[in-house]
Amino acid sequence: MGFVNTLTGRDTASPAEKLSSYDALLEWARGAGVITAPIAGELRKAAEAHPGEAGRVLSGARALRETLHHLFSAVHQGKPPNGPVLADLAPRPGWFSRTAGCNGRRALSPASPT
Repeated sequence: MGFVNTLTGRDTASPAEKLSSYDALLEWARGAGVITAPIAGELRKAAEAHPGEAGRVLSGARALRETLHHLFSAVHQGKPPNGPVLADLAPRPGWFSRTAGCNGRRALSPASPT
């Protein structure tokens, strides 16, 4: 839920976005224990070398967050999640890839546009 709550006030005129940058995403992941500080540092360096990829990862993370929000909201309301939400959660070719700076670990990377 912490990840979903990185955007608050969705139903207001001015929602508060905590993932305002790739660096903010790394800080959230580090604080949540998803990655270590050294991995965050390596990913920052990779993002500096590949800013477009970092932007795609940030966009993908936000999209996943919103999909999870819709899923959790449906479950909370006692409704089944709709088809598009489930389709968004389906595995996609290329979603997991080796990312520079991850010491050979698997890291989330957005699927290539089709």
